[in-house]
Amino acid sequence: MLRILIDTCVWLDIAKDYRHLKTLDVLIDLIRDGEAELVVPQQTLDEFERNKGRIVKETSQGISAVFKRVSDAIRQHGRGGSAFLDSLAAELS
Repeated sequence: MLRILIDTCVWLDIAKDYRHLKTLDVLIDLIRDGEAELVVPQQTLDEFERNKGRIVKETSQGISAVFKRVSDAIRQHGRGGSAFLDSLAAELS
């Protein structure tokens, strides 16, 4: 059996980026199939807990910025719907 220890900074990077979901799916499958075991020291749990609020805030700000850019592009090209995106961006700010 493979024992995997992942540092807190890697967990935080995974939490920040949706593109890592496939990686998590593979890890979950390995654990479920009994091929791997995840080693999570208390320090890792503590560090993740201490930093998760910052990650949530940064992610929300990033999503808000995307909505704003899309809304600006819609407005610039004369299509409707930007008010909805503006309201989503404001809620996430």
